[in-house]
Amino acid sequence: MSLNIIHQVVHQVKNKPLLNHHIIIILVVFHSQRRNL
Repeated sequence: MSLNIIHQVVHQVKNKPLLNHHIIIILVVFHSQRRNL
């Protein structure tokens, strides 16, 4: 399920490069959350 979300995000990033920075932050937060678990 998370893979689908990531794919959608990548698609949006390609369409809107300005969101690239936000996507990176989301990925970092996602990774840190997985670490806590």
